[in-house]
Amino acid sequence: MGAPDAIRDLVRRFEEHREAYRSGRYNETQLRRYTWSAKLPLSTLTDFDEFAVFDRRSRPDLKDKPALGRILYLTAADYADRREPT
Repeated sequence: MGAPDAIRDLVRRFEEHREAYRSGRYNETQLRRYTWSAKLPLSTLTDFDEFAVFDRRSRPDLKDKPALGRILYLTAADYADRREPT
């Protein structure tokens, strides 16, 4: 029994856009569009090794650079340095 067509389609699209996924362009573009549609002023993107906060008040454009509107960027090593004392 083969994989459902929807799964095969997702795998095919991933393979076609592999470099965009790896570079972060796809994730940040998708996040920019979702945030704009929801009329939210800020968005966050994380893979737990990196954390970024974006100002999303400007209309998204596919030509935008991935870092457009990024107001904070931290790596996992930066988390401890920025943590509030308890």
